[in-house]
Parts: sequence; structure tokens; C-alpha cells
Amino acid sequence: MKKPMELMIALDFSKAELAEEWMDRLGDLPVVFKVGYQLFLATGPDWVAQQTARGRRIFLDLKLYDIPNTVEKGVERACDLGVEFLTLHLSSGRDALEKSQKQVEKSGSSLCLLGVTVLTSFSEQAWKDLGTALGTDEISIQGSVTGLLNLARDTGVPGIVCSGWDLRDARKVNPDFFTVVPGIRPEGSSHQDQKRVLTPKEAQEAGARAIVMGRPIFEAPDPRKLVEEILAHARQ
Repeated sequence: MKKPMELMIALDFSKAELAEEWMDRLGDLPVVFKVGYQLFLATGPDWVAQQTARGRRIFLDLKLYDIPNTVEKGVERACDLGVEFLTLHLSSGRDALEKSQKQVEKSGSSLCLLGVTVLTSFSEQAWKDLGTALGTDEISIQGSVTGLLNLARDTGVPGIVCSGWDLRDARKVNPDFFTVVPGIRPEGSSHQDQKRVLTPKEAQEAGARAIVMGRPIFEAPDPRKLVEEILAHARQ
């Protein structure tokens, strides 16, 4: 039986009080709350542990990128916090990814590592400009994503974060990836600083296992109604 698509709500705030207000408003719904470094730096790991202790499902979106030993230690600490998901950059390399996944298995945690491919804020031209700065004449988003997906598969990383535009390639590389798609915007809403976007329906049809939304929910006339509508469609 096909599992319903998850909704991850991005708590992109700088104050715990505001984040907690939204968790109280929406926490009775089957959603995951995403804590990025903006909120994490304002609240700290103890606050995150308090939320998981209260039964809240937390996606810790810190996009770890460092030398292998440092990334591994960060993963170890995240396992202690009881979070359900944690991001790290696939470009951290094979050694960091293998050590991180082994650390999760060693801890006995249910933590799902999510490897970040190419940020959805990149346009094709901006990605090529980055390649030029790195001394690479020919670089494409698709080619880069495919290489990183292969690395995730080969190192045992179970989940990935990618644009909905890249879901087809992800399924080809590993149909079992837990695919998380950011850059989701309801039909007719502003793309804001995202470049490669999909609607919730488009992401679901493309095979996303989870989608990430923040501002479109908080800015909606009736945020709870929007969340309930997305969840209802995700279960069809």
C-alpha cells in the first residue's frame, strides 16, 4: 500500500515563542516540523530535545558540511536529540556520508539522514556561474544532481532533498529513496526566492515522499485549512 506524502512545515523563525505558537496551532495534525539553523541558533539543542520529548516530529535541517569526523559527531548528537530527520550535504563526500550512516546504525536511532543535492534556489545560470568560479567550464544542475544521487545510493544514505524537477532521476538511481522536496508553492502563489518549484499536487504526482512548505502556509488567509487540504490530497 502506497504511503501518504508527508508535509514538513518549515519553522523559519528566530524566536522559540513564535515557533511554539505554530506548533500548538498545527501540532495535532500529522505533520513534521522543520527546524533550520535560524531557529536552531536561537533556541539550541535542548529546546529541540524538549520538542521531541513532547512527541513532536522534528526535521533538523542543518545541512551539515565539514570534514568527515566533524559531520559524524554532529550526526551522533542529532541521534541523541530524538529528531526524525537530519540533512547533510552530499558534497561532503563519500567518507563523511559513510561514517554518518554507520553512526546512525550504531546508535540504534530511527533517524533518517537526508542528503542535500542542489539547492532549489539555484537557477541553471547561477549553477553554471558557480561552476565557472570553481574552474569547471561545463556544469549542469541535472548532471550534478545525478552524480550526488549516485553517491547517496552508494554510501547508504536513505533519503535525499532535491527539487521536484529531479524526482524522476532520483527514482531511477534508487526507487527506495525517501525523497523530500522543498520549493513547494500552492498554485497561483509567489515563487519568492525559489527557482525550481512545484505545487503540492505536482510533487505528489511526481512521487515525492515529503514536501516542505513554510511561508505559503503562514501567509495564507487560513493556514490550518491549507494544511488540512494538502494532507487530504496527500492521502488520496
